Amino acid sequence: MASVSGFNGESFSNVELTSDGAGMSFSGTTRSGKAVSAESGPGSRLSLQSDDAGAVLRFLDLYKNVEGGSLNIAMGEG
Repeated sequence: MASVSGFNGESFSNVELTSDGAGMSFSGTTRSGKAVSAESGPGSRLSLQSDDAGAVLRFLDLYKNVEGGSLNIAMGEG
């Protein structure tokens, strides 16, 4: 997939999305050239990482007033 558009004029390029039936994996590049990746798996496990937290938060329409920064979120059961 070439690119994906989100909220607030943000987009990710070089997008790759794969699934193995038990989970999914996403990777791409923010407009600033920084990496973004996410994975989901068994047991409601979810992780999200980026070297441009502001772009990810704007893309998801969660918060508009952040520039740059690192993002590392890991969630799951148990």
